[in-house]
Amino acid sequence: MSGPVLCRLAALLLAAAPAALAQAPTARLKVERPAQEVPAAETGLASVYADDLEGQLTASGQRYDGNRLTAAHRTLPLGTRVRVTDPATGTSVRVVVNDRWGGGPGRVVNLSRRAAEDIGLGSYGQLTVRVEVERLGDGSVDPPEEEPVFREPLAPRLEATSDDPAGRTRRCENEAEILGLTDSWRANHVRTCLARKPLAPAR
Repeated sequence: MSGPVLCRLAALLLAAAPAALAQAPTARLKVERPAQEVPAAETGLASVYADDLEGQLTASGQRYDGNRLTAAHRTLPLGTRVRVTDPATGTSVRVVVNDRWGGGPGRVVNLSRRAAEDIGLGSYGQLTVRVEVERLGDGSVDPPEEEPVFREPLAPRLEATSDDPAGRTRRCENEAEILGLTDSWRANHVRTCLARKPLAPAR
């Protein structure tokens, strides 16, 4: 080929190169995020929200509602679902972390009024509990709809039973059922209940 022809071909190739590069697929790097590790269970004191905090804003932006199964924790991501268990009775309650809380020495969780009642803590005082993470949250306020937090219905309380051995046994078993005790916890509660002296009749 003559010199002018070669120069013309080179110019055409150079002009087509940017278009060809623009059409070439670009490889995208896939960034793998490390899975968040579930923290180990922790044992410490649980307390309950003060009544005057009702309706106040929490760290999640939700207002505190004592009738919801929620809790405050120092570090767990908002939206984390945890099981709080009283090791002495085996009674447990599931709550969703929606608030932050400083607590104090040895304290691990601050429970809503409803959660405190369900586990046997009541409106005042403290209780030694075990806190286990069931599902880590992602910082969102509410748990996913497909995994709601359920409150299991309590067994109906026996209004009255006789004070003979059969009646007292039924009453003690009813107490254990209301507390949600099973297996050895249930047997221990019934045995302790039966060992209590019957109430003296009112005069």
